[in-house]
Amino acid sequence: MPHDAIPQLGDDAVRLRFIPFSLKDLAKKWLYSLAADSVTTWDDFVKAFLKKFYPIHKTALIRKNIMQFKQDPSEPFWRYFERFKDLLAQCPHHGVEKWRQCQILYDGLDYQTKTLLETMCQGGFLQKDENQGWDLFEDLAEKTLQWEPASEKPRNSQSIASRGGLLSLESSIAAEAKIATLMRRIEALKQKSLLVSTRSTHHQFTIRVVHIVRHRTMFLKSALFSMPNKCHRNT
Repeated sequence: MPHDAIPQLGDDAVRLRFIPFSLKDLAKKWLYSLAADSVTTWDDFVKAFLKKFYPIHKTALIRKNIMQFKQDPSEPFWRYFERFKDLLAQCPHHGVEKWRQCQILYDGLDYQTKTLLETMCQGGFLQKDENQGWDLFEDLAEKTLQWEPASEKPRNSQSIASRGGLLSLESSIAAEAKIATLMRRIEALKQKSLLVSTRSTHHQFTIRVVHIVRHRTMFLKSALFSMPNKCHRNT
């Protein structure tokens, strides 16, 4: 087939053809339930998808959470930054410009983290453009992740749950150590009992030998005393 015979597809046509491969579960079932020719352009699909899975009240709530985003007490910056990006991903059509996102992140910082950020840019963060500001956030997130102590204790139930495997492993190791200690004590008691039993047997054997020796000694003495009398009679 000549190259010219291959139909040239526009951006919308390519996107629409890949939609079934990008959806799964309920979203894919919803797609196949749509009426024929109800979605003919990419904009049609976006509107229908948002209407189904992002109703107005849900979008408004997520957008409100974005605008009021704050750093939790003692929360490292890298976790604060990840929470913000997760919130943005929950509502891709939030409509919050990037410069506004940088402003929200900056305003939501606690005093210590804000001081650290300003130190990194010589006190001129608010003079940076949106891309420079976002790059500074990325850099600070990477640094605070590296600085965080490995022994830091979890601060909430979610972090405790995330370490469930580690806690289970530590509990298992502690239990095994206790069992090993108990087995060593039992073995020591066995050895002690065996030693006592051996000593007791040896003591009984000694008493028996002494008794036999005494009996034979008395017998020999009796025999010796009787020998002169026999000899005198024979004379």
